[in-house]
Amino acid sequence: AGDGQTGEVGAALPDSLAVVARDDFDNPVPEVIVRWRAASGELSDAEVPTGADGRAAVQWTLGSTPGVQRASAEAAGLDGSPLDGSPVEFRATARLGPSPRLSIVTQPASSAVSGARLGRQPVVRIVTAAGAPVSQPDVAVTAAIASGGGGLGGTTTRTTDAQGVATFTDLAITGPPGPRTLIFAAPGFTAATSAEVQLLAPVPSSMAAVAGQGQTAAAGSAVATAPAVIVRDQTGAPLGGVTVTFTVTAGGGQLTGATPTTDAGGVARVGSWVLGTTAGNNRLEASVAAAGVSGNPITFTATGVPGPPSPAASVATVPDGRIFAWTTIVVTAYDQFGNRITGGGAAVAITVSGANNPGPLQVSDGGDGTYSASYLPVFTGTDQVTIVLNGVPLSGSPFASRVRLF
Repeated sequence: AGDGQTGEVGAALPDSLAVVARDDFDNPVPEVIVRWRAASGELSDAEVPTGADGRAAVQWTLGSTPGVQRASAEAAGLDGSPLDGSPVEFRATARLGPSPRLSIVTQPASSAVSGARLGRQPVVRIVTAAGAPVSQPDVAVTAAIASGGGGLGGTTTRTTDAQGVATFTDLAITGPPGPRTLIFAAPGFTAATSAEVQLLAPVPSSMAAVAGQGQTAAAGSAVATAPAVIVRDQTGAPLGGVTVTFTVTAGGGQLTGATPTTDAGGVARVGSWVLGTTAGNNRLEASVAAAGVSGNPITFTATGVPGPPSPAASVATVPDGRIFAWTTIVVTAYDQFGNRITGGGAAVAITVSGANNPGPLQVSDGGDGTYSASYLPVFTGTDQVTIVLNGVPLSGSPFASRVRLF
């Protein structure tokens, strides 16, 4: 009994599946173990012994796929010949109920930021009126705003897979703050409405440096990379239109574009940061006015180092001389802002003329911003010491050196 029935997907068939075991004389045989298998759905038992009447029966709950489904019964020792009758096959036709519907397996996130993807995306499946899953593929399920207004972005139509499940991946709600619900619909199925989603306005939540940290530049000059920050909202998405204030807090530098607004990528940057004229540490602070923003404020640091030697700011020590005693001339290099140069490499030329005329002297580079040369006067009188730094005469050059006898 029980073969050829029709029932709803996911529901139990009205009649049990039954087989009977008989001997060679057509008498019922008890205590024969019958093994039951279902290709789709579930059976009430996996093994059932025959009763005194030789019968064994189970109940069959159909699977979730519409169409023909199969089950079987077999007994050991009765499968050697087709005449033995094992296995016995059963077939049933599964159909959709009168009101198949959509059911939300995974609700969308309970809150979302306008324009940002939902943190938890909805998953919808096909079920019977009683809620049993239906494995029906290729059904187009469309999502839309059910209440609250606004727009729904992303891929709003998804197709069910082999299990009858439609998975959404990139839905985003746009509009003013307030509650929203979503509706999911497909032709021939009762629609499903989501739980409430509270739409929030995007606000600054975090700020981080993206460029311009830890640079070195000559004092009084601009750093190579303008400091920049990125501002993100509470979902982690870049947030445009936020005013970021950049302020010099140490070093005495200057800024251009010091109160920019974040662009569509959430980035704000200064036009340039010119370091202070004194070599040393410089600091710049970036901040937003909103409360509760992680990383706010951000401090940028930069080191100002002496610039190139300046002939106008560098100095020379030119002592008076004595005959037959070495006269040593020392040049100390400074940049244009008076910062002492701490490295070598400048082109320094020292030439002596006058009472003594040794001509160009051999200049020694001290490697620390000092340069020296010596000559031996043999005549009394006044020598003129001409000093040229990187092709430009040093301020005060030529210098006078009075050579005395003693």
